[in-house]
Order: sequence, then structure tokens, then C-alpha cells
Amino acid sequence: GQAGSLLGTDVLTLALQIHSVEARHASFVRRIRGQKGWITGKVGGGVEARHVGVAAANYAGEDNTTQGGLAKDMFAPSYSDATVSEAFDEILTREQVLALATPFLK
Repeated sequence: GQAGSLLGTDVLTLALQIHSVEARHASFVRRIRGQKGWITGKVGGGVEARHVGVAAANYAGEDNTTQGGLAKDMFAPSYSDATVSEAFDEILTREQVLALATPFLK
């Protein structure tokens, strides 16, 4: 959710490259586990049911059907809530990103 604040900087391209690689990794892991490569609603493949705290926080808002201020019925009334929730990654705040990433940073 912070890409807009990086517009006009040298960091934007790198940040989006990292984001896309990590998204592919997450999809691959889900597929190895015999699941779809994407999350539907809050069903993140069981991770949130087995872990607490930071890992579970990664799935907050996955069941969103409003994106960019537009409600599902405004732009896709014929699609189900599940389909719309699969279509977008949710915006995370700086604090949420740091909480998720800090365990991996030195």
C-alpha cells in the first residue's frame, strides 16, 4: 500500500520487483501444499489457524470486497464476494509491513 509514496524515487522499481517475487513464492508454496495459488476470503491455506500473532496478521483484510474506495457492487456486481476478494492484494500500513518483515531483518 506504500508504492504511491515511492513515486519518483529509485526505490519504486526495486520494491515492486521484490513484491512480485514474494507473491510468486507465496503462490508456489500454496500450490505445493495442494491449494490454489491465491487466497479466497480469509482462507489462507490454514496458516492462520495454526499460527498466532504476526503470521496470522498477514491475512487481515483478505476478505475485503472494497478496493481503492470502490465497493464490489459498484464495479463488479455480477461477481461473488469470494471472486472479488481473490482479485486484489490488500493494502498494508507501514506498521503492518514492519511487523511482518522485522523477524526476517538483521
